[in-house]
Amino acid sequence: MLRYGKAMAHRGHMVTLMRQGQQRLLPATEHRNGVEIVTMPRLGGDLYFPKSVRPNDIAARCWHVLRRRYDVHHAFQEFESVALPWLMSRRLKRARLHVYDADDLWVDGGYLKTESDHRGIWRWHYRNVAKIERITRRQSDGMTVVSDFLRNRAIAFGMPTERILLLRPGIETQTLPPATRMAARRRWRLPDDVAVLTFVGFGQQDIGEVLAICAALRHRDIDFRLLMVGPRPLGIEAQLQDLKISDRVTITGALAPDDVAPTLAAADIAILPYPETLLNIARWPTKLSDYLAAGLPTLVGPAGEVGHEVRALGAGERYSFPAEAATFVARWLGHPEALKAMQNNALQAANDQYAIERQAEALESFYSRLMQ
Repeated sequence: MLRYGKAMAHRGHMVTLMRQGQQRLLPATEHRNGVEIVTMPRLGGDLYFPKSVRPNDIAARCWHVLRRRYDVHHAFQEFESVALPWLMSRRLKRARLHVYDADDLWVDGGYLKTESDHRGIWRWHYRNVAKIERITRRQSDGMTVVSDFLRNRAIAFGMPTERILLLRPGIETQTLPPATRMAARRRWRLPDDVAVLTFVGFGQQDIGEVLAICAALRHRDIDFRLLMVGPRPLGIEAQLQDLKISDRVTITGALAPDDVAPTLAAADIAILPYPETLLNIARWPTKLSDYLAAGLPTLVGPAGEVGHEVRALGAGERYSFPAEAATFVARWLGHPEALKAMQNNALQAANDQYAIERQAEALESFYSRLMQ
C-alpha cells in the first residue's frame, strides 16, 4: 500500500499508513516519500494465536482513530486489527468516507480454507474474518477490488455495483537505459545471444510448472536460459538434474525490492504459473505489474481473468498446460518482430492502466464521487 500512499501524497494529499510491526511496546512513526507511516506494537508469538488479534495492536489503532480525523479511512484486509478500528471510526464518524478493499479470498476456500479446517481460537478467527467480510460490504461507503470475482462477491453481500472500483495492483514505472540489459546479463552470467525466460517467486509453490515448461523447451531443442528471481527452493538441484536442465537455470536468491527491475532487464519472456484454484481465480498477481513494467511478454496459467487480460493487451498469452506454453515460446522466438511488438505493448500497458500514477488518479476520482 506504500505505492498508493506515495502516489496520493504526490497528488497533494496528506496520507497516513498504519501497518503491523515487529516486537515493540508502543507505536513508532516515520515519514517516507511524503507518507506518515505508523508502525503498531506487536507482542506475543504467532504459534499461539493469530497475529491479527494482538490486543495492543488493536488498542493502538483504535486510540489513533480516536485522536485523529480523516477525510477517508480506507481499510485493507479482513482482519480484526484492521476491521475493528475501521468499524469504530465509522460508528463515531471519525472520517467523512469509509472504504474497504478486497484483494484476496480469505474464507470459503480461500487462504483460511473452510471453518472445518480449524479448531479453538483459529476457528474463532475464521468466523471473525467471515463476519468482517459480510459486515464491511454492507457498511462501506465504497469498495476497491482487484478482480471481477471479488466484485461479484461484494455485490452478493449487498454492496451496490456503482460503489465498487476495480483497482489492479499498480506499478511504479521506471525507464531503464538499454545498457541495463547487457549489465544484467553479465551480472548473472547469461549469454548475450540466447533467449532468457524469467520467473519471479518469493514463494516457490509453482516452480514445478515453470520447470516443466523448461523441460518441454529442452525436448524441442530450443536454446534458452531461465532466470529464477527469488530464494532457492528446497530440493531444486535434484529437480533440475532429473529434467536435465541444470546448466540452463540461474537462481538469484532473495533480492532487495529495488533490485528486481534491473534484474528483469536481462529477460526476454516472463512466466506466470497460475493453476486453476479458487484462490487464484479470486486474486490478482502483483508480479504481473512487474513483468509489464519490464516490457516482458508474459505466459499466464489458466486461472481467472489474468491470462485473458494479458492476451487482450497484446502482451502475452494464456496457456493451459506446460507443453502449450513451450509452443508459444517457440513461436515468439521464431518471429522476433512479433516478440518486439508484445514487448512494446507490455510497456504501454505498464505506463497506462497499470501505472500507479494513473491508478491514484482513478482512486482520487472515486473518493470524490463517493463524497458527493
